[in-house]
Amino acid sequence: MEEITLFDVNAQENVFELSSYQNGSKYWLASELAKMLEYENYKTFSKNIGKAISVCASLSIDVSDHFRPLTNSSGDYKLDRFACFLIVMNSDIKKPNVAKAQVYFAALADTIAEIRAEQIERIEIRQEVSEKINSLNSVAKNHGVDNYANFSNAGYMGMYNMGLDQLKEIKGVEKKATLFDYMGKRELAANLFRLSETEANVQNNHIFGQKNLENTAKEVGRRVRNIMIENDGIKPELLARQKHIKDVKKEIKSIEKDYKKRDKISKN
Repeated sequence: MEEITLFDVNAQENVFELSSYQNGSKYWLASELAKMLEYENYKTFSKNIGKAISVCASLSIDVSDHFRPLTNSSGDYKLDRFACFLIVMNSDIKKPNVAKAQVYFAALADTIAEIRAEQIERIEIRQEVSEKINSLNSVAKNHGVDNYANFSNAGYMGMYNMGLDQLKEIKGVEKKATLFDYMGKRELAANLFRLSETEANVQNNHIFGQKNLENTAKEVGRRVRNIMIENDGIKPELLARQKHIKDVKKEIKSIEKDYKKRDKISKN
């Protein structure tokens, strides 16, 4: 008798598929998915659910279509296949079952897109960068900045040893384009850290005035640059340009459509 595996796209049956429920379409329970992915603590696993919901919302997809909270439960959800996919891609890759599940979900989609966990995380971090820019600009305004372009450019000068226009030229990005949309996960995370630390420095050290804030932004950027170079010797301006974030979102949306077709139950 053939062994029933947990996640195996080549097997006729696997534990994940056998664990589904049916009510108009297939769904899985988050608490049961957590056990399949080797999470002993559901509270820890819930953080992955939160990240997945955040990514879903940033894709302009109705979260309630995919994540349905169970009433009278301690944070459990009914999840469709797409929700399971997003959660798996936001889970700990060091867990063997998570690694297997990521391969399994990627293989299921009919789309030719090759979606990796890093691309899912990239969407989430890109959203956080946008929110942090708004927050930092608000703080900068209250601390005396009136030329936001110069203030922002000072941060780039520190982190990249060049201004934004020159950096776009090196990266092969059009002048009118938003550079963050072409950054990979690591570069986005580094910039998020830079923006966050600039804001913290300005507030905690009570820094005021256009020039003083520019100096702070440049100094924080330089520190982030040094950390990145110390880690692997690669200068941040040499990190490769990635495909536009909008293209990644389109590919993920196509996976959502594929999964819906796969799990729709005929009413006949």
